[in-house]
Amino acid sequence: MAYKEKRLTELAKEPYDRLASRPPREQIALPDGLRGIKCFIHRRPGERGGVEIAVEIRQRVLLILLTSSEGGFEVFPDGKVVPV
Repeated sequence: MAYKEKRLTELAKEPYDRLASRPPREQIALPDGLRGIKCFIHRRPGERGGVEIAVEIRQRVLLILLTSSEGGFEVFPDGKVVPV
């Protein structure tokens, strides 16, 4: 989804300290045209010692099924960003 990629690009430009201080899970508001979809930013320890940031998009289909898509990156104190 284009919105997820745009949000990941914006987050990758933020300083390490700001990303590391984000809450572990945060729901973010979406534009009005994306009703029925929820978007979350996740922060967790990275596998290589940095901080992993992921954006998850959730959408209900037929009121029963839930689809989910997640992508992200790991960022390090020196500013290096590695896709995961």
